[in-house]
Amino acid sequence: MLFRSADTASVRMMETSTGQVAHLVAQCEAQQEERTNNFTTDIEKSIETLRTMATELRSDSDDKSLFDGETPMEEALSLLGSLDERFTEIKDDSVKFEKYQEILKVPVTRYDEVETLEINLRLKKNMWQGLHDFQEQVEAWKAAPFDQLNTEQMQVTVSKYGKVVSQCDKGLPSNTVLPMLADKVTTFKGMTPVVVALRNEALKPHHWEQIETAIHTDIERGDNFTLGYLLELRVNEFREEIETVSTAATQENVLEEMLAKVENAWKDNEFAINMYKEQKDVFILGGVDEVMAVLEETQVAVQTILGSRFVGPMQKRVDEWE
Repeated sequence: MLFRSADTASVRMMETSTGQVAHLVAQCEAQQEERTNNFTTDIEKSIETLRTMATELRSDSDDKSLFDGETPMEEALSLLGSLDERFTEIKDDSVKFEKYQEILKVPVTRYDEVETLEINLRLKKNMWQGLHDFQEQVEAWKAAPFDQLNTEQMQVTVSKYGKVVSQCDKGLPSNTVLPMLADKVTTFKGMTPVVVALRNEALKPHHWEQIETAIHTDIERGDNFTLGYLLELRVNEFREEIETVSTAATQENVLEEMLAKVENAWKDNEFAINMYKEQKDVFILGGVDEVMAVLEETQVAVQTILGSRFVGPMQKRVDEWE
């Protein structure tokens, strides 16, 4: 009987302890739920604050100075820099709140206004930074020796800023800043083909004379032969004439290479000579198959060259081979 009484007492103690544990668990769960709810409420309040900050930033980003081409470059870039810093803080907070909501397993808030603000600020920054950077690039192109210009890089750069102009034109309201960038890009977009044409390595002295005739002025190709100098001569206004001369130079160069190949073929060609009936002082031609093959190739090349409308400068040399 004593054993049973002790056993019963232990069971009662265990039941009491279990009840206490259950109570503590329930209490903790209630506290956890309360804390979660409180944290969720705090996040929602922070999100509302964030939305207010985004609205204020959007309003500040519409500052009239950012749409005025008369605004000093440094002032505009400084303002955009401060706006960007404020946006970075808003963006970082929005990402942080999204992670909290995921952990708490509550609906994740979308920040459409933040995304819209990001696009708007990026366009304004691209517009002003593009104007600044392209102006610097243009000045560098103008000052550089013309023969050292990288025409491929110039084309890539002009195309890049052309896209910036297009994007800003679609995404920003009318302003007096973008036309400044657009005008510079348009000028150099039209100038680039002229630069490529004038950088043609096939251009010879008589081609430069033709170009000078086309633009009605002499071109001094000395130390001051720069893109800036050519712009002063307004060569971009004679794009079609210059490209025509450059194309002719390229085609003439192709014909020159064909004719040079013919000339070299005969220079290097040797006739085989054999002794005639073992007579020491009498010789006859050996096989002429190779010579005939070169002759046939020469006739084809000469006829091709003569059939080109660019044969003019080398007409006499080709006629000698005909």
